[in-house]
Amino acid sequence: MRRTTALVVPGLVVLGLAVCGASQAYSDDRSLSLGNASDGRLVNGKRLDPIGKHHRVIESTRRRGYHWGTDELVGLILRSAARVAKAYPGAVLQVGNMSKRGGGDIPVSASHNSGRDVDLPFYVLDAKGKPVREHGFVKFEGGLVSGSLRFDVPRNWTLVKALLEDTAVQVHWIFVADPLREALLAHAKRKRETEALTERAAQVLGQPANSSEHAEHFHVRLYCARHERLEGCLNYGPMWTWVDDFAKELAAASTALAASFLAADVAKAVAAIQKVRVIRGTGVISALVTVLGDTRRVLRVAASEALAVLDGAVEATPALARAALSANDAEEKARHVATLGAVGDARASDALLAVLADRRVASPETRVEAARSLGRLQLPASVPGLVAALDDPAAPVRVASEEALDHVTGPRFGATPAGRRAWATFVSEHAGQPRSTWLRRGFASRFRIDADKQPLRSVVTRLVALVRRGGAVGRNARGLIGELTGHVVEQAHFTAFQLWRFYRSWLLGGGLKAVKSAP
Repeated sequence: MRRTTALVVPGLVVLGLAVCGASQAYSDDRSLSLGNASDGRLVNGKRLDPIGKHHRVIESTRRRGYHWGTDELVGLILRSAARVAKAYPGAVLQVGNMSKRGGGDIPVSASHNSGRDVDLPFYVLDAKGKPVREHGFVKFEGGLVSGSLRFDVPRNWTLVKALLEDTAVQVHWIFVADPLREALLAHAKRKRETEALTERAAQVLGQPANSSEHAEHFHVRLYCARHERLEGCLNYGPMWTWVDDFAKELAAASTALAASFLAADVAKAVAAIQKVRVIRGTGVISALVTVLGDTRRVLRVAASEALAVLDGAVEATPALARAALSANDAEEKARHVATLGAVGDARASDALLAVLADRRVASPETRVEAARSLGRLQLPASVPGLVAALDDPAAPVRVASEEALDHVTGPRFGATPAGRRAWATFVSEHAGQPRSTWLRRGFASRFRIDADKQPLRSVVTRLVALVRRGGAVGRNARGLIGELTGHVVEQAHFTAFQLWRFYRSWLLGGGLKAVKSAP
């Protein structure tokens, strides 16, 4: 997922237009999941009744008010619980966290933001093989038994089958620990379930690589419904071959919006550009490039903001570079510079370096954006220009340039005259070497982590600890872990703490077993 950069643009505020659909009015009262599962919200959400004929919301979820979801999710829970109860009379599905009213972050989960996620504790049996009705979350570590309780494979498979065969929704994931997944798939094979169903279950059931193992509940996530996708609901992760991603509908909506990009009515034009940004429209890059040449500043800024988040925006890099160099307005120039950093095309580096060095026209804020964008690009060729910016008269530019050097190289010599001399020496000594060599040198000099000489486990363990710092150090630590082990967790929407937790879980779970030796 491409990193995006938020920038307040006064022109849009004056027009009173909704950025990211934050205050948009919708045409009906259907529920809407907007944004993605970990950074989104819920509009017109539906509350799941705490007690139903075939389900119970667990007490902690009821107390916190986390039993809200989309119409689709609530309907799926009710239908699936009823289907299991039909096959196993008296069966009661327990329901854990969904979302809070209105969506957004909840303190006990990294996702569940937009009404499309639900935690479902497993059906379990007691020591005599009898169903246990209300037991909360029971953790099955490494097998099907937890104390006196047993994972009820037949009932849990019936639940999975009900979820996957429901024709009103499309299930994206059912997260569950690997041993439980294997037991469920083996049961499906013994029952001679259809090949289509078992293949779908094998895809959707999975232990996540970047989260807890899910040994105490199913975590079910739905894909965006059609009407949600066209209002700004975003999926991330794999799109299974049997899923309708509504690409045709999205393309048609994007084309219709593009027809208004250059409307004489400025409010209408900006609204169309913002909407295509919110829904992550397709097939509109060339139309947005045209807008970059329009005489109206507010349209150019809106187009740049949209390009910062759309797939395929590398096509716009030359136009964005020209816009960044030619913009006379400081805020507009900063917007284009930030977008170039978000797009992540190396072809932008010359324009970014030119802006960084332009102390006569480019404002300090714009030069800061240029430095930050160069840091995100991580190009060794930008190091001399960043070193030169360490004597910029504006302190924020010096700080941003030093931070960018952190991202690109790893060592930290400072912005003092002695530090700049050390940087010059470093550049001359390492010219032509791959960036990975620079990173290794940086970790060796700053943290005494020598990936070339020290044992692999020791190196990776210490790098994982640094992931928790976030910023340049955390990012570079993740990069070196990936180089040494092949294990990579993308930044996406995760915090530094969450990333550290994922890497630590992977490490403690034996993640190095498949790695023969350090390169």
